[in-house]
Amino acid sequence: MAFLRERKKSPYWYACFNVQEPSGRWKQVSKCTKIRKEPIAGLSEREEGRLLAAGMEEEKIKELREVGMSAAEARKLAQKVADAWESAMKKSWTVTHIRRVMSDLTFDVAGDDLVVPSVRGWFEEYISGLSRRGKAMATVRNYRNARERFFAFLGERADWPMDRITPKMMNDFMMDLAGMYAVRTVKKEFQIVCGIFNAAVRLGLLDRCPGQGVELPRDKKTDSGRIARRGFTLEELRKVLERCDEEWRSMVLCSLYLGGQRLG
Repeated sequence: MAFLRERKKSPYWYACFNVQEPSGRWKQVSKCTKIRKEPIAGLSEREEGRLLAAGMEEEKIKELREVGMSAAEARKLAQKVADAWESAMKKSWTVTHIRRVMSDLTFDVAGDDLVVPSVRGWFEEYISGLSRRGKAMATVRNYRNARERFFAFLGERADWPMDRITPKMMNDFMMDLAGMYAVRTVKKEFQIVCGIFNAAVRLGLLDRCPGQGVELPRDKKTDSGRIARRGFTLEELRKVLERCDEEWRSMVLCSLYLGGQRLG
């Protein structure tokens, strides 16, 4: 049962409830409700929204608009916030789910908007800072390539909040890569994307990387233990040449004419 606690030098009520950890142990969580123990006279628009969301009638809110909440009413509202948090934890919601639900409520118990960045916004922000972290230009280019392939797969979903990207989507992305590229390329692209998500996890923007647990493909090997390779098909060569400028086209053709496809 959630309960309220006072803290010295703090004007707010604190919600307290027990949470079970993955290990099976229980620990007590304490969170500030941002609801004053002794409300200030008069109601702000934010406070009116909190009362409406807590189930108070509009007529009662009108009466309180001038005189403000009583201490008893403030405590009642704080208790409802504490019960809502405890209920969310008992339903085993993730941190990001709780953030999403709480940001949709008309009252903001944390005093600030709890916004998870979009996939596009976070990827752009992270990659733009790679050079300042001392990463080589080739590394930055690899990250940009992986980003573009991921965005091409997501389509409009690239503008979704990061916590809406599911493990199933990440598995589909990996399978999409596996249908177009060699195993090494698939692993490199997928691990780069997961690395950007993991950076968000380390900063507390996500509770886990959506790519965690996705099984990556393995290299196919011949009976001798060497990786099986094949040459380009005519259709693949045609696609390569279409993407080449005049200089590269002549170099590709020259290498094919003089050396062939040297698979070793």
